[in-house]
Amino acid sequence: MVEAMPFHIFINLMGGETTYIKNIQAEHLTDFGPSKFVMSSLNSFYKEHTASPLSIKYVVNGEENYRIANQNYSVKSGQYFILNEEEDVIIDVNSKENTQGVCIYPPLDIMQGALEKLTAGTDQILEGNAPNQKVAFTHKVNRTKSSLAGRFLEQKLHNLNRNSSLSAIALFEFYSELGEVLILDQLDINKELVKLKTHRKTTQEELYRRLSLAKDWIHDNKLDKIQLETLAEISCLSKFHFLRSFKDLYGVSPYQYSIQLKLDEAEIYRLKGFSYAEVSERVGFSDSKNLKRALKKRGLAS
Repeated sequence: MVEAMPFHIFINLMGGETTYIKNIQAEHLTDFGPSKFVMSSLNSFYKEHTASPLSIKYVVNGEENYRIANQNYSVKSGQYFILNEEEDVIIDVNSKENTQGVCIYPPLDIMQGALEKLTAGTDQILEGNAPNQKVAFTHKVNRTKSSLAGRFLEQKLHNLNRNSSLSAIALFEFYSELGEVLILDQLDINKELVKLKTHRKTTQEELYRRLSLAKDWIHDNKLDKIQLETLAEISCLSKFHFLRSFKDLYGVSPYQYSIQLKLDEAEIYRLKGFSYAEVSERVGFSDSKNLKRALKKRGLAS
């Protein structure tokens, strides 16, 4: 029996300027489809890949660029992107400093098993009548801290490096857990897609992707005053279409969403002992009295 090795092996991925592409998967998973676990450190790379396998592209440091169906996706540090099976993709890395990343090619049958487990009833599975669904993920640049799969990857990949060697048992456990969190995230996305008032799945996914870019911008600039023109431009939508679609998807207007983020930040400062006046200035709230009133509505004591 193969002995499972710890998944966390300490080394600093960020150190040095070495260029490499290395598969650290030490063993094949018997009785499962092909898989790879590749770590890389590159400053220049270009590849046109036809009918690619399912893969998860996780960027540790730097930036990787992907082009699929005439759409560009820029994946930066602390982000990941999922490439579906049989897709044509152009991969491009071009930077002064090395871009370090992890590319995971999980066994497709493990991903299919996770999908079946989370979407089919026990009776269907035991009777062999589970729906024949294909694993497919919505194209979107994902933030590690904003999804189950992202937080899972951040935890598991933090201390790995090109000298690591992952055993079959460790990999099976990893791929199984990864499959479940990826499918759970996609099921959540599917629930959000139906909120968008369009019938075509491709249109829903494109609109969702655009609105996600605007939402990410609000998070990145949560202490600043948001401008509708800026958000509409980021999402490549008219102001009217953007406002309506954003509220359909997230249940609140962009302004209300921004205020919620400011209040989240304000609660942290208040718990640290900052005065309302200090907090108001730090989080960009209009007035300390309004801030106090808003936090009281949230149940935060004076």
